[in-house]
Amino acid sequence: CYPLNLYTGVLLNKLHLAFPSSVTYGDVGDKLLGRKGEAVGFLSVYAYLFFCLGNYFIVIRKAIQSIFVEAELCAVPACLIGFLFLLPTNQLRTLHHLAFLSVVSFVTIVLVLACCIGQLVFDPSPRCGPPIPRLDFWEVFNALSGFVFAFSGQQIFLEIQAEMRQPKDFTKSVNVAFALLSVAYALVAVGAYGRCGDHTPTYLLDVLPHGGSTRIVAVLMFIHIVVSYTISSQVLTRAIMLICGCTAGLEPGVRGRGLWFTFTTSIAIFAMVLSNAIPLFDDFVAIIGALLSSNLAFVFPTALFLVYGRKVGVGRISRFTCFVVMATGAMFCVCGTFSTIAQTIQDAGRGGGHPFACNALY
Repeated sequence: CYPLNLYTGVLLNKLHLAFPSSVTYGDVGDKLLGRKGEAVGFLSVYAYLFFCLGNYFIVIRKAIQSIFVEAELCAVPACLIGFLFLLPTNQLRTLHHLAFLSVVSFVTIVLVLACCIGQLVFDPSPRCGPPIPRLDFWEVFNALSGFVFAFSGQQIFLEIQAEMRQPKDFTKSVNVAFALLSVAYALVAVGAYGRCGDHTPTYLLDVLPHGGSTRIVAVLMFIHIVVSYTISSQVLTRAIMLICGCTAGLEPGVRGRGLWFTFTTSIAIFAMVLSNAIPLFDDFVAIIGALLSSNLAFVFPTALFLVYGRKVGVGRISRFTCFVVMATGAMFCVCGTFSTIAQTIQDAGRGGGHPFACNALY
């Protein structure tokens, strides 16, 4: 995933430099393909954001269940508690208000990873998961879909560049970011597999033993995810309001805040329902990775660049590389989506994957 994501990041930098006013796929799609391109770009990005909110609810639920472990909370009550915590943070209507919280979010996730890796390294008999079954052809795509999701960030690359003073330097940031991301993922994967082998848990926090340390880490994870949810919810809510023509919700005053509350609360309810309909974290991540991340990370950047290349001219090697990356993304999308849906249906027949099941932590 690293070289493919790095390549498409460079392509998005070229597209932004060509269309400096573009801040999302929909903007570039409009300039290159008209209204249909705009609609597909916006719909894909905002569908991705909504699915991410559902995924965040799964992590919030698990964190709350770990904090109140003696209560043996089921999934729905735990989600409802998380929903109540999200109500006040969802009322922050600008990213400026979230600047400090973003720093807090970064610090908390670093501490969570440090605690989990420390537990794996220093505990003579760390808690591991059930044995991992052998993967067939389709299950390989199911697993790879999780990697695609973990690496993808292209859906916000244009927006990031729009905020930069020197967008031409974006490729430097991409090189550093993906290199660090690869190292971090490699350390976690190697550390977990080195200690647990075929019993490596699908959810990293499962390596922590029951007790006070687990609660502390769960609180840190909860803080991180609440901030992540709030940022994504804010972007999605603002977009929906603009699409619906309900710009009054973006204005100051009681009416504006009331409309914002209505939209954010409705989105949270739908995301909470979705998280209980697909309750397993690995299934949810695989679906996002296969259906949406593969297109946003590989197909869209290369397809848009090929259309742009027709107008300005690009070399044969660039065109060939774009086609290869686009075909790879399409393969991930088709095969991965088929595999993940089949796996989700199979898991739904079991206790832990059944929609709206209790899914208590232990």
